[in-house]
Order: sequence, then C-alpha cells, then structure tokens
Amino acid sequence: MSEIDAEDVERNIDLVCEAEVRFIFAKPIERFLRTLHGHCDILEKSYVESNTVTRSDEAKVYQQALEKMKEGK
Repeated sequence: MSEIDAEDVERNIDLVCEAEVRFIFAKPIERFLRTLHGHCDILEKSYVESNTVTRSDEAKVYQQALEKMKEGK
C-alpha cells in the first residue's frame, strides 16, 4: 500500500468544502427503503407472512424455479 499524502488529503477536503458538498449517510435511507419494501410486500396476493404452508400455487412454483436456478439447472 502506498502512503497517504497529507497535502493531497487537505487539498481534497478543501475542494469538497468549497463545492459545499453535503454528505448523506446511507443507513437511514437503506432502512427507509427496506421498510417501504416490507409494506409493499404485504400488498401482494402471495404474501403469507412466515406461514409458507398457505402460499398460493404461483408462489410455490416461483420459489421452486428460484431453487432450481440456484442449483444451476
């Protein structure tokens, strides 16, 4: 690994400050999207929470197709 040049770091920080760049932390955004996705899942006909026994036939076929893809068939 090469050494970090302190002058380059300072110069880059100065450029970011001059450009008035705002940093957005991704975690809150990821959490929001995960929550939104979870709420949208509930609206699907095939949604059965954790009870996989009551899944629709279409959902079972879809799950089987995914498993075959994972196995490479």
